[in-house]
Amino acid sequence: MSQLYQFSQNLAIGKQGEWQMIRFFIWLGFTQVELEEVYQYQLERQGYPLIVDVSDRPDYQVQEIDLLLYYHPDKCPISVEVKKQ
Repeated sequence: MSQLYQFSQNLAIGKQGEWQMIRFFIWLGFTQVELEEVYQYQLERQGYPLIVDVSDRPDYQVQEIDLLLYYHPDKCPISVEVKKQ
């Protein structure tokens, strides 16, 4: 098995785990929004809690962060790293 194939396979498994976690948080009552929409969404709707998928953003990949959870405007988001086997 080539390293590229193995990497692609592991990436697909990781994406599946991230999607499962997003669905779980939505089931708990979170609203999924884009990172650029968080501030505007909070101002217009004052809606919480929010979940943001940042797994494809290089600045968050370096920090090993897949998801951001927002509960309240005055608090920092909770960062989540998802692992799946």
